[in-house]
Amino acid sequence: MQAIFFDLDGTLIESKKIITRLINETLMEFGYKTFTEEEMLASVGMPLESLLSLRAGRNDVERMCKRYIEKYFEEGLKDTKPYDGIINLLKELKDEGTKIGIITTKSEEEAKRVIEHLGFSPYVDVVVGHSKERNPKPNPDPIIKACSVLSIPPEKTIMIGDTDVDIKAGKFAGTFATIGVLWGIGKENDLRDADYIAQDINDLKHHLKRIKDHLK
Repeated sequence: MQAIFFDLDGTLIESKKIITRLINETLMEFGYKTFTEEEMLASVGMPLESLLSLRAGRNDVERMCKRYIEKYFEEGLKDTKPYDGIINLLKELKDEGTKIGIITTKSEEEAKRVIEHLGFSPYVDVVVGHSKERNPKPNPDPIIKACSVLSIPPEKTIMIGDTDVDIKAGKFAGTFATIGVLWGIGKENDLRDADYIAQDINDLKHHLKRIKDHLK
């Protein structure tokens, strides 16, 4: 397997509560109704601009996006942590010669700042974030873009994420396998279309080893 792609929020980093709080604080600052927890869960995978557009008028959305990002880097980043074992996993994969990509609905600038802050940068070969030039997950465009940057075909990659949006993106792109992880937002039923489901990091490592052994 030549490359492994990871979702960011809910897969590599624990950020759901922080994002929900800051989104709702931003809505309140601009005089809009906040989201319930259920509404936030239903909006998983939506780019920031699309999410805020569910509440805000078009003229406010751009300013609100900027304000949210300001708040995230002022208040939220310090409380954003990688899940236990993630950095070691990335290091092990890198040491094996595997290319590592991050596919996220964050903007690339925002994602790269988070990745650098958390110490992921030495292990990550490509970051594909939300862009107006591409459709977001579950569309395969972000994965196809990462494959193009790495010059690796999708069938020699794996997509790992915590929501059905990640799994569908991997399937639509034609990745060799998809792996759903249960430490983020998605429940087992949400991830039922994944080729493998990982309960924890050790389980994820086991699945990756099985795939590697299968390909020998």
